[in-house]
Amino acid sequence: MLSSFDEDVLLPLSQAWVATDRADDGSDGGASGAGGNNDVIGDDKHLGFFVPSRGGSASPDRHTGMGLPQLLNPVRLLAETSDVRKDSASQHEGPAAVLRGFMRRSRDHYEPRREPESVCGPLPNGILSESEARDLFRLFMEHINPIATMLDPLIHTYDFVTHHGSLLTAVCLVAAWHRSGELACRLANRLQDHLLTRCRPIVIVDRYCSIEIVIAFALYVQFHPCTDDSANDYSWTMLGEAIKCATELDLHSAILSRNVGPLDELGHRNARIRERTWLNLWLIEQSLSHQTGRRSSLTVNGALADCTDWHLSPHKVSGDAIVVGQISLRRIVMELQDFLARFSQGWSTATQDSKVGVDIAAIQLCLKRIRWEVDVWTKTWSHAEPTSTRSKKVQLYERHAKIVLCSTLLQKCPRTLEALDRPFFFLYESVIGYLTCLVDPANVQIIRYGQRGLFMTASYICCIAFKLIRIAHHAPWLSVETLRDLVQRVVTAFNETAAQDNAAYNTPQSHARFLSALLSSFEERGSASSHTLAHGHVQPAVVSPSEVPCTFAMHMASVASGQGKQSHGENSDPSLLKPPALTQQQAPLAGSEALTMPTLDDASVQVGRDFVTWFDDFLFDSHLPAAT
Repeated sequence: MLSSFDEDVLLPLSQAWVATDRADDGSDGGASGAGGNNDVIGDDKHLGFFVPSRGGSASPDRHTGMGLPQLLNPVRLLAETSDVRKDSASQHEGPAAVLRGFMRRSRDHYEPRREPESVCGPLPNGILSESEARDLFRLFMEHINPIATMLDPLIHTYDFVTHHGSLLTAVCLVAAWHRSGELACRLANRLQDHLLTRCRPIVIVDRYCSIEIVIAFALYVQFHPCTDDSANDYSWTMLGEAIKCATELDLHSAILSRNVGPLDELGHRNARIRERTWLNLWLIEQSLSHQTGRRSSLTVNGALADCTDWHLSPHKVSGDAIVVGQISLRRIVMELQDFLARFSQGWSTATQDSKVGVDIAAIQLCLKRIRWEVDVWTKTWSHAEPTSTRSKKVQLYERHAKIVLCSTLLQKCPRTLEALDRPFFFLYESVIGYLTCLVDPANVQIIRYGQRGLFMTASYICCIAFKLIRIAHHAPWLSVETLRDLVQRVVTAFNETAAQDNAAYNTPQSHARFLSALLSSFEERGSASSHTLAHGHVQPAVVSPSEVPCTFAMHMASVASGQGKQSHGENSDPSLLKPPALTQQQAPLAGSEALTMPTLDDASVQVGRDFVTWFDDFLFDSHLPAAT
């Protein structure tokens, strides 16, 4: 609560300072709050500057309304105190002393500074024409933003975005990547060169910082194409700068839109832009960390911990609910991974151990919890926003979470037939579900305008499918033809939905060529064994339990073919069914020979390099004998 001194001195000074800052930037005023009780100070360049009047509720920050109190920002507090003391020691009195101090030293601490439009704007620099910019902006807002959920259509109009050079460049660049034709290719190359060689250096060197810069860099990270060499991949560079700007603007500390008192619609939307930017940035960092095998460096606190009902605002935009739902799922996955790490301590890794029976019961419990928690999430969020484009990805999120968690569990399982039994089938079931959902005709738009992470995840799961094919001779319930058909359909979907005659954006085609190469190699190397498997001419033999996963799901195959009866209730869960008597079979592992890759372009080869570590170190290699 503000003291009398705060109300009489600090708030008027804050209002005067923001007004001076706006005048210094040459802006033309801001939006006023409804009823005059709370003012939204600032213009479209300074989103979310909330300074309540004396009759309104106090802002968490006395100057800009950002989340952290001044006492939690020692650098800025000391700078302001130093400036005030210096001006007070001179002959200045009253508000002028404080204002002059802010303008001299403290202004650069956690305050937005917009990049010069003359340097970063694509229109003033002749990168593209007005008509081209409008056309690309329309494409982005109609098809790409509903999937990315980064911009508010009511705030981020074309006229608004044209005043922010980096943002307009990024928006037009992403749209040009998804436009077919040689003209779009040339525009994309010019826009990317402008963003990387003009906008990015001036933002970093001259320390420009604004929410629009954060959004621009985040869009580039989400959609940038495959590169010929990892040295030319600026994903982490751009993401790191976006995170730095976001934390300097204090986007991460709190959800302000419901804590600063009643606001007019414009003010509320401006606050939500700050929050939406950080929530998406956290998801992007999580996704890129998973793609590149790094640990995430962003914590789950502040705005992330307080966003559970953020999507219920009357000023939400399409996709906000799925953003919150995806954050919820990521947190569930992290919690379950921690649970598995703790719960599996002491599990036996020996093939013959008296504790194996106890460990198998524990594995059943883990599978039951994984399935239950993820299914509850799906029921909660699958209908949270049925009309949004992003809601079509809910089933993909669900299957991917199950694959990640099952992979984690398999890495910790004892090396026995009984222990590996249920997790392998659960993984197979999840892979089939993900790929089937991905190639559904209803998801064409998701692939057509999808982020790079979608293609990386899909290719990774296809690699898991190839790994599963390696155990086909020991798992009669596993359908090699189904897996191969789904991978082929993924390749077809990537090729058919990609922009044509646009060499500037090669992500779908590069992943399609990579998967086609794997398919060709498996067909060449495993055709004989696949034919044998398809006709059921596999001779049973006894092998070491450590060499082969068990085949409990033969029971499920017989149920599916009508040869058996499936009970209802808890025992109907395939991951919890009691395995039948094991049938151990020995045959060459399909596709286990070294792959002979066809000739690929550099970008497709780089996609292959991205998977080398994952493919070689994936969980199966710790459970199956080395390929011979």
